Amino acid sequence: MISECVESSVNGLQKVFDFQARIRYALVASQMNKKELSEKTGVHQSTISRYVAGSMKPKKDAVEKLAAALDVSEDWLWGYNVPMERVSKNPLHRHGDAEFHDVVDKLARLSDEEYESIKRIIIGLTRKD
Repeated sequence: MISECVESSVNGLQKVFDFQARIRYALVASQMNKKELSEKTGVHQSTISRYVAGSMKPKKDAVEKLAAALDVSEDWLWGYNVPMERVSKNPLHRHGDAEFHDVVDKLARLSDEEYESIKRIIIGLTRKD
C-alpha cells in the first residue's frame, strides 16, 4: 500500500506522496528491476535499493536520470500532485497532435540534403515580407 504524506507546497505544487512510494510504483509500471534501472542511469544499484527502501533521499541529478529512464515526470517522481507522464523539454514535443509527432520523427530520418531542402521550404512558407 502506498502511504500518503501530504506536505507543504513548493512552487504551487503539493507533495502528496513520498519519493519511496513513487519510485516503487514507477519500477512496477515500467516493468524494470533495480539492476536494469541502474544500468540505464549509471546510479548504483545499491543506491537505488536505498531509495526504494526509503533509507536515502536522492539528489536532483539522480532524480533527473531516474525520471528519464522510467519515462516519468521529475515532479511526479518527487511526489508532487502532477501527472505521471513525462513532458519533454523540447518545445517540438509539446504539441499534442499525433500526426505532428509523426512528421517530426520523419524529419529526423531525412538525409542532410533532404533536411536542408525541407528547411528552405519551411523558411520560405513562414517568411513575412
